[in-house]
Amino acid sequence: MGKKVCLYKRGGGIFAVDDEGKDAIRAIPNDSFFMAEIFLNRNPDTHRRFFAFLTTVFDMQDHFQTIEHLRYWLIMKAGWYETIQSPNGNIIFRPKSIAWDRMDEIEFRAAFSRCIDVVCREFALDHDQLCRVLGFA
Repeated sequence: MGKKVCLYKRGGGIFAVDDEGKDAIRAIPNDSFFMAEIFLNRNPDTHRRFFAFLTTVFDMQDHFQTIEHLRYWLIMKAGWYETIQSPNGNIIFRPKSIAWDRMDEIEFRAAFSRCIDVVCREFALDHDQLCRVLGFA
């Protein structure tokens, strides 16, 4: 099993953030091949924008009684859910977590974009107009 280290990219090069990362990079022999998993840290601004978006959508509707229910519904409609089969064969749907350690920035932005698409489709809103209202344009 490999080691997880935090790296950054600047000017075409990849660099370690701390001593642990430097040690891990030094341990890689020259001219060797290795695998890397890229996980971009979440951007707090994107996270805040998503929850501002939820608040705006919640204020625009009267079906959901809590913002949490709206968030679950929206995330599932955007395709971010898992299925669980019960012992009697019934399928249960459950929204996947959007927690910081469960999805990186790329995944979060894609899910956020799909949520905007769902709101436009379900509430018959123009995508560009909604983005302007939210300050995304």
